[in-house]
Amino acid sequence: MPRNPALSAVFCACAVLAGCAPVLGALEIGAQVPALTGVTWIKDQPVALTGALTLVEFWSTEAPTASTTRLTELGHRYREVLHVVGLSGEKAEVVRPFIDDLGGEIDYHVGLADAATVAAWVPDGELPDVFLVDGDGRLAWHGKPDDMESVLARLLWGTVDTDLLLKLAPLEQELRELTEGDHPDPQQANSDAWDATTKILATDPANVFALRTRFSLAVELDHADEIRSALAALPLARLTAEDADELARDRLDNEDLAHRNLDLVVPLVRRALTLDPDEPAYIITEARLLATAGLIDEAIAAQTRALHLDPEDDALAATLEYYRSLKGLRATLLHDLATPAPAAPPERPQPRSLRAAPAVTDPGPVVP
Repeated sequence: MPRNPALSAVFCACAVLAGCAPVLGALEIGAQVPALTGVTWIKDQPVALTGALTLVEFWSTEAPTASTTRLTELGHRYREVLHVVGLSGEKAEVVRPFIDDLGGEIDYHVGLADAATVAAWVPDGELPDVFLVDGDGRLAWHGKPDDMESVLARLLWGTVDTDLLLKLAPLEQELRELTEGDHPDPQQANSDAWDATTKILATDPANVFALRTRFSLAVELDHADEIRSALAALPLARLTAEDADELARDRLDNEDLAHRNLDLVVPLVRRALTLDPDEPAYIITEARLLATAGLIDEAIAAQTRALHLDPEDDALAATLEYYRSLKGLRATLLHDLATPAPAAPPERPQPRSLRAAPAVTDPGPVVP
């Protein structure tokens, strides 16, 4: 059982949502990746792993990727600066029908990799597997499809590069080891983890993994004021929209109201919406912030806009109805508080039979 469930949850959420923890395998961060000379291209043109950031995903029809639509979106959105490649080690007669069935869902480079290429890139055979290769042909990141979004965005925005990710890899590994598993001295492990976040943030001030871990540690180590200090010192210009939104949600989800620091959440929400104003997830966060601040009409307007952008999401509609119910409740409460309480009715005289009998005065001793 993990030593610290709260910190373990932070680590897991960060690894899944932010993609900030590269998985090191046979190919090391910063190393030149193998050439794709053993690839037969069956969709689009061959790709050279230099000159632009390249996303390479190895998959198979038996372990299909769930991210084909997203990869197509990324390829279209960043076509000038990002190459998207899907590679399978299976036979053409297996892969071609699979690709044809998906139709336009896969609109990026697809190739058939020979056994030597697959072994060089994915020696453990665990698929699907994603590699981000910088413009110099060096491995910048390696992990699973669900983990790549944040680091990909930071690479595209230029807020990190391969050299920085290479420096961060051992520091983040140290922090993971301190926040996972059992430790003989948990208090010392927490203190060491705090120092590890300090080292990471000195290298990468916008590192979401270190920031969220630091927020959790701050309460445990009685450094709660550091939460506000860390938020105030955030270099907003280095945050991607996804990272800004994740940090905003982290604060809104915090059960300790005193540590939410909602005034410092506002710039995070604005940052996300400035970079991507039509992303429903970021508008939802804005609506949550507005509702939390008591601005119900504004929250309803924001949630309505998010639902308009994603009308098939039933959860968005349910939340919108919740905000509307809050507005109704607010009106009811304001009416009740503004209405004077009715005066107490005058005391009614009791029936004679219920009235108290007159007090009997003791006449004292009888004098003969």
